[in-house]
Amino acid sequence: MSLAGLLPQPPYPWFTAVWEGFARQVEQDRLPHALLLVGQTGIGTLELARAMAQYLLCAAPRPGRSCGQCRACLLIQADSHPDLHWVGPEDGAQSIKIGQIREMTDFTNKTAQQGGRKLVVLSPAETMNINAANALLKSLEEPSGDCVYLLVTEQPAFLMATIRSRCSRVQIRTPDFADALQWLERNRVTDAENLLQAAGGRPLRVMDWLANDLWGQREQLRKELQSLLDGTSNFLECAKGVSAYGSVWIVEQLQIWIAEAVRMSALTRGSDDTLVGHLLTLPTQRLLRYYDLLGAKKRLLLSTANPNPQLLLEEIMMDLKELGRKSS
Repeated sequence: MSLAGLLPQPPYPWFTAVWEGFARQVEQDRLPHALLLVGQTGIGTLELARAMAQYLLCAAPRPGRSCGQCRACLLIQADSHPDLHWVGPEDGAQSIKIGQIREMTDFTNKTAQQGGRKLVVLSPAETMNINAANALLKSLEEPSGDCVYLLVTEQPAFLMATIRSRCSRVQIRTPDFADALQWLERNRVTDAENLLQAAGGRPLRVMDWLANDLWGQREQLRKELQSLLDGTSNFLECAKGVSAYGSVWIVEQLQIWIAEAVRMSALTRGSDDTLVGHLLTLPTQRLLRYYDLLGAKKRLLLSTANPNPQLLLEEIMMDLKELGRKSS
């Protein structure tokens, strides 16, 4: 969960409006004890939570930002502030468990070591199992001292309604495409427009792709899916060939390609992308139904139900193969 290092505030330019509203609440002493930050992966929502925590713990804040020089700021930069507690899945686990919430409760019940607020950042909040969620609910119902909870989620519907009702929701929107493109170009990303389009308008996803060579991985996924649709491989072979990429990531890429095919179909235009071109030959309504099916599969994969990712991936590939077969 480490995000060591001083971030500008707000950490990215597309957060400016959200940050100004947050800073105004702090300055007017109207900040709720719990914020639910809702935003897609790849836009920096967790970094925003960390910047908020730094501002709230800063001993000498400037208007709308932390000073970056006080002991509290330096401790946060070293990822060792005693009054900031991170909660997230541990050791490769997919869920946040009750033991972690109990540790969090012990933390919130203690006096702040730096004499100010205590901060809890919980992410991804939707990964809490039912016991952990119930334990957190009790803490939210009976907040301890001057403690602020920052819950980060991409899937708020997976949270208990009673938890959502006890948090002030902050909706983090995907940045405007032109603003995100400008940011990527300032960071010297080549072919930024095509990359950003492929990433669904999420600039930090582009940076992650480039840092981890996921762009090359995406091209290999494209070839595997094309082979499936062309009939040169079956759905079991395809699922096995791409399984190392991660089921959630594969679902997201499929959704991006389908969305692009639907968009190009509406514009009555073709595509230089062979996979998108193949998808363009399929009926739009079938594509939309498959897109929704993928969304349901993704929600299941991100849930605490612990589904078998390989079996779900095989189902996804079987459904895609059937989609292509119906068009022939």
